[in-house]
This record gives sequence, structure tokens and C-alpha cells, in this order.
Amino acid sequence: MSNRLDAINVLLQAIGEAPVNSVDTAEAVDVASASQCLDEFDRMVQTRGWPWNREYNVPLPPTAEGFIPLPTNCLSMVRAYPQGATDRIVERGRKLYNQTQQTYSFTTTVYVDMVLRLDWEELPEVVRRYITIWAAQQYQGRVQTSAGVGAILDEVVAQARAECGHKEDEADESNCISGNASVNYRINGRIRRRPN
Repeated sequence: MSNRLDAINVLLQAIGEAPVNSVDTAEAVDVASASQCLDEFDRMVQTRGWPWNREYNVPLPPTAEGFIPLPTNCLSMVRAYPQGATDRIVERGRKLYNQTQQTYSFTTTVYVDMVLRLDWEELPEVVRRYITIWAAQQYQGRVQTSAGVGAILDEVVAQARAECGHKEDEADESNCISGNASVNYRINGRIRRRPN
């Protein structure tokens, strides 16, 4: 799925509609609903957090008012590393909140680990394929329930999900000594990065 239009056409074909050359066509209702469904599953898959859409130790400086807003493409703040060792920083209202001090006000930069929502073209091909097939399966079920097409798509979705898992394992650089990134994160509190 090299671009979003290709993915939208897969959704349209899943309900028996002809592919389109542009998202701005006369068939705007079908195209718009297919695009909305694709966005829904894109966000759902990316929210999980994968090696390719996680960022670590991102510096977030406070604004002039002392607030630290999260970037617009941040799906979730996973962990914060405040200056005060006892401070507990969480996401609240799309900005950082210090639960220990009970305040949104910060005077220094806070470093955070976060899950980002990447643009379609930035996603690995295997992830775009998974999102597209899963969205097509759900879209087909919502628009016209066909047991035959649904059963075929179930198998293809399972295969695409397995391919994503395999790609995730490769990206995690797991081994039996240090474990994977998730295990390391839970044990050490922050993922140790190899020096480049």
C-alpha cells in the first residue's frame, strides 16, 4: 500500500465498488466513509505502540505560562523522567501534569517516552498492509455483510497481523540475555539504547 489512495481503493473493492483515481470524486460518500474507516484502524493500530512509532527521551520544554503540551501527533505519553525523583508525571488534558505537586506548572524541561502517530508514508509496508486489510474487513462487514468475503478477509487479516508481529520482533532486537525492549523497560524503567 504505497499511498492512502491505494489503501482506500482496497476498502472500496471489499464492498464491490470500483477503484477511484482521487479522493475528491463524485463517489464522495463511499470514498469518505472508506477514508474514515481507514483512519480509525490506522489510529487503533498505531496507538498500541510499536518499535517504529515510539520515541524515547524526548525533551519537552515548558511554555512561557509553565505548561508542557504534548505534540499534536502524540498518541500517548508512556513515561516521564522529571528532575524531582519523587515526582509522578502523567498525561492529562493533552499536557503534562505533576500528580505529586498537583500542578500543570513546570519550570524545567521534562524528558518523556511517547507513542507517536506517524503519517501513512512513514509506516513500514507491513503495517500499512495490516491496517488496510483489517480496515477492509471491518468496512465490508459494516456496509454489506457477506459471510464468504468476511471469512476470506479473516484469514488475510490474521496473516497480516502475524507479519506485523514478526517485524516487531526483528525491530526489538530481542535476545535471551537482555530480553526485548518491553521487558527491559519494565525492569529498568527506561529502555537502554546502544550507542551509535
